[in-house]
Amino acid sequence: MTELPVAAAAAAAAAFPVVFFDGEQEVEIGTVAVHPVLGFKKFQAVISQKIGIAPHQISTFLVRRKKARTSPEVRRKVPIDESSDFAAIARGGEK
Repeated sequence: MTELPVAAAAAAAAAFPVVFFDGEQEVEIGTVAVHPVLGFKKFQAVISQKIGIAPHQISTFLVRRKKARTSPEVRRKVPIDESSDFAAIARGGEK
C-alpha cells in the first residue's frame, strides 16, 4: 500500500461528530477525522481514547440525521466494523 501525501490525506478526510450513548443519555465528545486509508482497529482506538472505554467494550455506528416531513428528525444507524469501507465513508457514502 502506498502512502498518500499529507495534504492529499487531509483533504480526503471527513470529520464526523462523536457522540457517546450509555443507554440512557447522549454526550457529545468531539469529532473524529475519517481518512480513506483508515483501518477499523485504528478507528476503534481513536474512538476508545475519546470516550475512555476499552475498544472491545464499544460498538460504533455512523448515524445519519435527516430532516423528514413526518418527524422532526430521522436517524439511520450504519454499523462500523471490520468490513466498513472507510474510503466510502470519507467520501460521504456508507459501508
